[in-house]
Amino acid sequence: MRFFVGNARQSGLLLSQRFPGFDVVAYAGLETRLRHEAGYVLRQGDITFVLASPLSGDHPESQRLILHGDGVRTSPLEVTM
Repeated sequence: MRFFVGNARQSGLLLSQRFPGFDVVAYAGLETRLRHEAGYVLRQGDITFVLASPLSGDHPESQRLILHGDGVRTSPLEVTM
């Protein structure tokens, strides 16, 4: 599940501290030469969350984030029968 949030670092650390078992397994941002957004990947078993924050006003999600606040952008579902 991919979330766009105002502060990916703060949201990732808060989620991993408040809900034991979620571990930060990856990071991308300015330090890794990703210029348009910063993101943290958290995982607990088969559950994976990506928390991303735009780094500029030119990012496609910036305006939506300003208007509506944090929210889910992508929600992948797998159905097995």
